[in-house]
Amino acid sequence: MQSLKFSFLKSIAPLLFFANLAVVFSFWLSVSLRVSNLLISLGTLAGLLAAYFALWQLLLIGRVAWIERFWGHDKLSRIHHFLGITTVSVIFFHPILLVLGYSIDSGEAPLSHFLGLLSDYKYILALIAYLLLLSIVFISLWIIRKHLKYEIWYFIHIALYLAIILAFIHQKSGRDFITDLRALYWQALFYLTLANIIYYRFLKPLWQSLNCAFQVVEVKKENDDVVSIIIGGENLEKLEAKAGQFMIFRFLAKNFWRETHPFSLSEAPSGGRLRITIKGIGDFTKKISNLPLGTRVLVEGPLGLFIPERSNKKSSLLIAGGIGITPLRSIFEEFAKTGHAVDLIYSARAERDFVLKNELNLLSNPNAKVHYIETDKTGILTSDIIKKMIPDIIERDVFLCGPPLMMKSVISELKKIGVSKRFIYFERFQLG
Repeated sequence: MQSLKFSFLKSIAPLLFFANLAVVFSFWLSVSLRVSNLLISLGTLAGLLAAYFALWQLLLIGRVAWIERFWGHDKLSRIHHFLGITTVSVIFFHPILLVLGYSIDSGEAPLSHFLGLLSDYKYILALIAYLLLLSIVFISLWIIRKHLKYEIWYFIHIALYLAIILAFIHQKSGRDFITDLRALYWQALFYLTLANIIYYRFLKPLWQSLNCAFQVVEVKKENDDVVSIIIGGENLEKLEAKAGQFMIFRFLAKNFWRETHPFSLSEAPSGGRLRITIKGIGDFTKKISNLPLGTRVLVEGPLGLFIPERSNKKSSLLIAGGIGITPLRSIFEEFAKTGHAVDLIYSARAERDFVLKNELNLLSNPNAKVHYIETDKTGILTSDIIKKMIPDIIERDVFLCGPPLMMKSVISELKKIGVSKRFIYFERFQLG
């Protein structure tokens, strides 16, 4: 019964998506029947689809609980990526098709018709929204993840809100939405989306942080590159955080407060505290060890479905690469406590890179074992190495976390062994 309930709830978002998509097409058909020019008809459809997809883009990156809880942030990020490409494709052709179509009907040159439109403020707003959306998607897909800092990527995505608001103003005043029913429908979609974003992305995290009074209570150096931050507070049990999940943190201290960053919980949530373990890679993480004790923290989440409850087999295998140990350490702890049979393969370059090794050894028991692999000596994890250590690998589900290339390689090796991808759980922890 519980699994049926979960399956139903998991289907709510796609059902809403396709049901409303059908309504969008019905609106387009009612408009296109009155339009003899095919270019205008297709341009109208492109505009409707672009506006609709853009609203879903906001929901997918808005950390909306009723969507995220049943799909997981990682999967939503991938859908967001695909829908972003789709959105920019349809919106690119929207003004082009309309300008060409209306210029043919009027006998006016396309450029003259386009310049004439810019005498009306609503078309200027539409042009700004158009250029913003194209720029955001282009930068997100090709530049941000490779060259720019996370905080720049974050603020560029915030511009998506502005672009959609401008597009909504333009659409609301369009000639195709004179009838009350269509206008009410689009307004309802927009305002419901806006309400979800305001609540889940801003109001809920703020209320949660004030209610729990998060603050830094300890900063512990694990090695030269890695530091653990322990965050205390009140009413932490109300967060209902689970081992393996991640949260988004804003530390309200000088030189820190401007940035938010996602970090996995590196121990199972308990005892009125949260712990994150961070490797100094970028500018922000390299200075995190200087965080003052008592610093107040704004916390958003928990997020993600990278949790022990995903396991549906009698035993599990955890595979960690480098600092990817952080969520797996907390999952290993949870499995060890409950008696669930689990093995952890922890690969790192050398002995000094095994973060939290002492804790893992203390958590180990006959049903919870740790295997350390120094890749400088053995090379990358291969199917032969995995199968030799875990002979019954086919009978297990696998939790995997590490650098992207490492995860891609391990998934390929697991498939060689015969492990089905549906039993391989992983999250890339990419934010929208």
